[in-house]
Amino acid sequence: MFLTASCFRVDKKTFVSQPCLAHVGPYARIWGLRHRNGSRIVLLPDTMVRLEITTVIAAPIQRCFDLSRSIDLQVDSAHGTGERAVAGVTGGLIGMGQEVTWKARQFGFDVRHTSRITAFDSPFYFQDLMQRGVFKSYCHDHHFEVWKSGTTMLDVVEFEAPLGLLGRLAEKFVIKRRMQKLLERRNAFIKQTAEAAQWRKYLG
Repeated sequence: MFLTASCFRVDKKTFVSQPCLAHVGPYARIWGLRHRNGSRIVLLPDTMVRLEITTVIAAPIQRCFDLSRSIDLQVDSAHGTGERAVAGVTGGLIGMGQEVTWKARQFGFDVRHTSRITAFDSPFYFQDLMQRGVFKSYCHDHHFEVWKSGTTMLDVVEFEAPLGLLGRLAEKFVIKRRMQKLLERRNAFIKQTAEAAQWRKYLG
């Protein structure tokens, strides 16, 4: 959750991403497309960075949905970064309209990030949007779909760093890779937890 603004629309049924022309303009082109381990990164001309990661989980959709909004699971999945919830909802499951403030050590600095759940459609979709933090903008859309006997989980993250040119260089060479690594590690933890008896630790 530490980890997307609605300059893109995502069709929850087909997982097809469509640019919102009101934001990027009718002649803007997407560039920097790269595939890696089922994930996709797109750099937008206006410096927004977009990450998409799809995870297939052999577990019921409701379980996957609830684990993804578990504050306690997020803390455990970020072991080693010192990330913890320090304000708002600091444990259990976060819901519509609620906020959480995260504190973590990133790049040698203590940073805080406050996000609010701004959309919620259990067990298919929720969105957390940055209210305060180090990014110029940051939004994370969580999509879930029943797939065979399990669940397909799609994370769409969009963010923009501050500091103009310096921020754009950081996005390209540092932040993008760091954010992808953190999100992939979180999703692997959710998958491992959901597919084993460990899920009961977080959902009772």
